[in-house]
Amino acid sequence: MGVWATARRIRALTAGGSTWLTAGGLALLILGVSAALTAGCGTGSRVREVPPEFKVYRPYVPPLSERHTSDRLEGIESGAWVRYRVADNGVETLWTLGVVRVEKEALWIEVIEEGNPRRASLRRVTPDGRVLQAWFRELPPSGPPSEVVDQPIAAEGAPPSRPRPVEVETSTGRMGAAGRSLEVTRIRRIFRDEMLGREFEEEETWSASVPALYAGTEQGGLVARRRPEGTIDLVDWGADYVAVVEP
Repeated sequence: MGVWATARRIRALTAGGSTWLTAGGLALLILGVSAALTAGCGTGSRVREVPPEFKVYRPYVPPLSERHTSDRLEGIESGAWVRYRVADNGVETLWTLGVVRVEKEALWIEVIEEGNPRRASLRRVTPDGRVLQAWFRELPPSGPPSEVVDQPIAAEGAPPSRPRPVEVETSTGRMGAAGRSLEVTRIRRIFRDEMLGREFEEEETWSASVPALYAGTEQGGLVARRRPEGTIDLVDWGADYVAVVEP
Protein backbone atom coordinates (compact mmCIF):
# COMPACT_ATOMS: atom_id res chain seq x y z
CA MET A 1 0.00 0.00 0.00
CA GLY A 2 1.40 3.42 -1.00
CA VAL A 3 1.97 6.26 1.47
CA TRP A 4 -0.91 8.43 0.26
CA ALA A 5 -3.32 5.49 -0.05
CA THR A 6 -2.52 4.55 3.54
CA ALA A 7 -3.19 8.09 4.69
CA ARG A 8 -6.58 8.18 2.90
CA ARG A 9 -7.55 4.85 4.50
CA ILE A 10 -6.75 6.27 7.98
CA ARG A 11 -8.93 9.32 7.34
CA ALA A 12 -11.82 7.18 6.05
CA LEU A 13 -11.75 4.84 9.00
CA THR A 14 -11.61 7.57 11.58
CA ALA A 15 -14.19 9.91 9.98
CA GLY A 16 -17.49 10.25 11.86
CA GLY A 17 -16.09 8.72 15.01
CA SER A 18 -15.69 5.20 13.60
CA THR A 19 -14.54 2.73 16.21
CA TRP A 20 -13.47 0.02 13.69
CA LEU A 21 -9.84 1.16 13.85
CA THR A 22 -8.55 -0.35 17.05
CA ALA A 23 -5.30 0.58 18.74
CA GLY A 24 -3.66 -2.50 17.21
CA GLY A 25 -4.93 -1.65 13.76
CA LEU A 26 -3.69 1.91 14.06
CA ALA A 27 -0.24 0.62 15.05
CA LEU A 28 -0.16 -1.67 12.00
CA LEU A 29 -1.14 1.22 9.73
CA ILE A 30 1.57 3.42 11.22
CA LEU A 31 4.13 0.66 10.59
CA GLY A 32 2.91 0.44 7.00
CA VAL A 33 3.36 4.19 6.52
CA SER A 34 6.86 4.00 8.00
CA ALA A 35 7.81 1.13 5.70
CA ALA A 36 6.46 2.98 2.70
CA LEU A 37 8.44 6.11 3.59
CA THR A 38 11.59 4.03 4.04
CA ALA A 39 11.09 2.29 0.70
CA GLY A 40 10.37 5.56 -1.10
CA CYS A 41 13.14 7.68 0.39
CA GLY A 42 15.91 5.31 1.50
CA THR A 43 17.75 5.18 -1.81
CA GLY A 44 18.22 8.96 -1.88
CA SER A 45 20.11 9.14 1.43
CA ARG A 46 22.47 6.20 0.94
CA VAL A 47 26.15 7.03 1.61
CA ARG A 48 28.50 5.49 -0.91
CA GLU A 49 32.18 4.75 -0.22
CA VAL A 50 34.57 6.89 -2.28
CA PRO A 51 37.17 4.75 -4.09
CA PRO A 52 40.68 5.28 -2.65
CA GLU A 53 42.04 6.54 -5.99
CA PHE A 54 39.65 9.52 -5.82
CA LYS A 55 40.43 10.60 -2.25
CA VAL A 56 42.54 13.79 -2.55
CA TYR A 57 43.42 15.79 0.54
CA ARG A 58 44.75 19.27 1.22
CA PRO A 59 48.17 19.13 2.93
CA TYR A 60 49.65 21.27 5.66
CA VAL A 61 51.94 23.71 3.83
CA PRO A 62 55.09 24.95 5.62
CA PRO A 63 56.18 28.50 4.79
CA LEU A 64 59.19 28.88 2.53
CA SER A 65 62.14 31.25 2.89
CA GLU A 66 62.30 34.02 0.32
CA ARG A 67 65.92 33.01 -0.34
CA HIS A 68 66.92 29.73 -1.97
CA THR A 69 69.86 27.86 -0.44
CA SER A 70 72.06 28.71 -3.44
CA ASP A 71 72.60 32.12 -5.06
CA ARG A 72 74.78 30.78 -7.90
CA LEU A 73 72.19 29.35 -10.28
CA GLU A 74 73.32 31.13 -13.45
CA GLY A 75 74.06 28.74 -16.31
CA ILE A 76 72.50 25.61 -14.74
CA GLU A 77 70.60 23.71 -17.42
CA SER A 78 67.16 22.10 -17.38
CA GLY A 79 67.28 18.51 -16.10
CA ALA A 80 70.25 19.03 -13.76
CA TRP A 81 69.79 17.50 -10.30
CA VAL A 82 71.65 16.77 -7.07
CA ARG A 83 70.87 14.61 -4.03
CA TYR A 84 72.26 15.13 -0.53
CA ARG A 85 72.15 13.36 2.81
CA VAL A 86 71.73 16.04 5.47
CA ALA A 87 72.32 15.32 9.17
CA ASP A 88 71.26 18.15 11.45
CA ASN A 89 71.54 17.70 15.23
CA GLY A 90 71.10 13.96 14.92
CA VAL A 91 68.22 14.02 12.40
CA GLU A 92 69.07 12.66 8.95
CA THR A 93 67.12 13.53 5.79
CA LEU A 94 67.57 12.89 2.08
CA TRP A 95 67.04 15.91 -0.19
CA THR A 96 66.82 16.03 -3.99
CA LEU A 97 66.92 19.28 -5.99
CA GLY A 98 66.19 19.26 -9.74
CA VAL A 99 65.76 21.87 -12.45
CA VAL A 100 62.38 21.36 -14.11
CA ARG A 101 62.56 24.25 -16.56
CA VAL A 102 64.78 27.24 -17.35
CA GLU A 103 63.24 30.58 -18.32
CA LYS A 104 64.89 33.81 -19.38
CA GLU A 105 64.87 35.33 -15.88
CA ALA A 106 64.23 32.36 -13.58
CA LEU A 107 64.54 28.62 -13.03
CA TRP A 108 61.85 26.20 -11.86
CA ILE A 109 63.57 24.13 -9.16
CA GLU A 110 61.85 21.23 -7.44
CA VAL A 111 62.99 20.27 -3.93
CA ILE A 112 62.03 16.81 -2.65
CA GLU A 113 62.30 15.92 1.05
CA GLU A 114 62.15 12.16 1.57
CA GLY A 115 59.93 10.97 4.40
CA ASN A 116 56.44 9.72 5.16
CA PRO A 117 54.95 11.40 3.27
CA ARG A 118 57.46 12.71 0.73
CA ARG A 119 57.23 16.48 0.31
CA ALA A 120 57.69 18.28 -3.00
CA SER A 121 58.20 22.04 -3.28
CA LEU A 122 58.35 23.52 -6.79
CA ARG A 123 59.93 26.97 -6.77
CA ARG A 124 60.46 29.65 -9.39
CA VAL A 125 63.83 31.14 -8.47
CA THR A 126 65.98 33.92 -9.95
CA PRO A 127 69.63 33.08 -10.77
CA ASP A 128 70.75 34.94 -7.63
CA GLY A 129 68.48 32.85 -5.38
CA ARG A 130 65.35 34.95 -4.86
CA VAL A 131 62.17 32.84 -4.66
CA LEU A 132 59.36 34.35 -6.74
CA GLN A 133 56.66 31.68 -6.50
CA ALA A 134 56.22 28.22 -5.01
CA TRP A 135 53.82 25.27 -5.11
CA PHE A 136 53.65 22.36 -2.68
CA ARG A 137 52.45 18.75 -2.74
CA GLU A 138 52.66 15.70 -0.47
CA LEU A 139 53.14 12.16 -1.78
CA PRO A 140 52.14 9.45 0.74
CA PRO A 141 53.54 5.90 0.34
CA SER A 142 50.08 4.63 -0.67
CA GLY A 143 47.01 6.29 -2.12
CA PRO A 144 46.82 9.40 -4.28
CA PRO A 145 49.01 12.48 -3.72
CA SER A 146 47.61 15.61 -2.11
CA GLU A 147 46.35 18.65 -3.95
CA VAL A 148 48.95 20.98 -5.45
CA VAL A 149 48.66 24.19 -3.41
CA ASP A 150 50.40 27.55 -3.23
CA GLN A 151 53.29 27.65 -0.74
CA PRO A 152 53.58 30.91 1.24
CA ILE A 153 56.91 32.75 0.99
CA ALA A 154 58.14 34.28 4.25
CA ALA A 155 60.48 37.25 4.46
CA GLU A 156 63.69 36.59 6.34
CA GLY A 157 65.89 38.92 8.28
CA ALA A 158 69.65 39.02 8.06
CA PRO A 159 71.33 35.65 8.68
CA PRO A 160 72.99 35.25 12.07
CA SER A 161 76.52 36.58 12.13
CA ARG A 162 79.38 34.11 12.30
CA PRO A 163 82.79 34.72 13.82
CA ARG A 164 85.74 35.21 11.53
CA PRO A 165 87.97 32.15 11.21
CA VAL A 166 91.36 32.44 12.82
CA GLU A 167 92.85 30.08 10.27
CA VAL A 168 91.90 29.00 6.72
CA GLU A 169 93.49 26.13 4.80
CA THR A 170 92.75 25.49 1.11
CA SER A 171 93.82 22.43 -0.81
CA THR A 172 92.95 20.68 -4.08
CA GLY A 173 92.82 17.04 -5.03
CA ARG A 174 90.48 14.26 -6.05
CA MET A 175 87.84 12.38 -4.10
CA GLY A 176 85.16 9.80 -4.80
CA ALA A 177 81.42 10.52 -4.71
CA ALA A 178 78.57 8.34 -5.99
CA GLY A 179 81.07 5.97 -7.58
CA ARG A 180 82.75 8.76 -9.55
CA SER A 181 86.06 10.56 -9.13
CA LEU A 182 85.88 14.33 -8.72
CA GLU A 183 88.45 17.07 -8.82
CA VAL A 184 87.70 19.10 -5.69
CA THR A 185 88.71 22.11 -3.64
CA ARG A 186 88.71 21.56 0.10
CA ILE A 187 88.49 24.51 2.50
CA ARG A 188 89.13 24.03 6.21
CA ARG A 189 88.34 26.86 8.65
CA ILE A 190 89.24 27.04 12.32
CA PHE A 191 87.20 29.28 14.63
CA ARG A 192 87.93 30.33 18.19
CA ASP A 193 85.20 31.05 20.73
CA GLU A 194 86.83 33.55 23.09
CA MET A 195 83.96 33.46 25.59
CA LEU A 196 84.12 29.68 26.00
CA GLY A 197 87.83 29.44 25.42
CA ARG A 198 87.61 26.70 22.81
CA GLU A 199 88.20 26.15 19.11
CA PHE A 200 86.01 24.45 16.54
CA GLU A 201 86.38 23.85 12.82
CA GLU A 202 84.39 23.32 9.68
CA GLU A 203 85.35 21.77 6.38
CA GLU A 204 83.73 22.20 2.96
CA THR A 205 84.47 20.46 -0.33
CA TRP A 206 83.46 21.90 -3.70
CA SER A 207 83.64 20.72 -7.31
CA ALA A 208 83.02 22.37 -10.67
CA SER A 209 81.51 19.05 -11.85
CA VAL A 210 78.57 19.35 -9.42
CA PRO A 211 75.63 21.69 -10.19
CA ALA A 212 75.40 24.46 -7.57
CA LEU A 213 71.72 23.78 -6.89
CA TYR A 214 72.03 23.40 -3.13
CA ALA A 215 75.02 25.67 -2.54
CA GLY A 216 77.86 27.02 -4.63
CA THR A 217 81.03 29.10 -4.69
CA GLU A 218 83.52 30.05 -7.38
CA GLN A 219 84.94 26.52 -6.90
CA GLY A 220 81.63 24.89 -7.97
CA GLY A 221 78.81 23.00 -6.28
CA LEU A 222 78.87 21.53 -2.78
CA VAL A 223 80.26 18.01 -2.36
CA ALA A 224 80.51 17.80 1.43
CA ARG A 225 80.27 19.99 4.54
CA ARG A 226 81.29 19.26 8.12
CA ARG A 227 80.19 21.53 10.96
CA PRO A 228 79.68 20.94 14.70
CA GLU A 229 75.89 20.95 14.30
CA GLY A 230 75.76 18.54 11.37
CA THR A 231 76.97 17.27 8.01
CA ILE A 232 75.96 17.38 4.34
CA ASP A 233 77.15 14.75 1.84
CA LEU A 234 76.57 14.50 -1.89
CA VAL A 235 74.85 11.20 -2.69
CA ASP A 236 74.36 11.50 -6.46
CA TRP A 237 73.82 13.97 -9.30
CA GLY A 238 72.82 13.93 -12.96
CA ALA A 239 71.19 15.71 -15.90
CA ASP A 240 67.91 13.80 -16.43
CA TYR A 241 65.56 15.10 -13.74
CA VAL A 242 61.83 14.34 -14.03
CA ALA A 243 59.43 16.59 -12.09
CA VAL A 244 56.93 15.42 -9.48
CA VAL A 245 54.93 18.69 -9.62
CA GLU A 246 54.54 20.10 -13.13
CA PRO A 247 54.74 23.92 -13.44
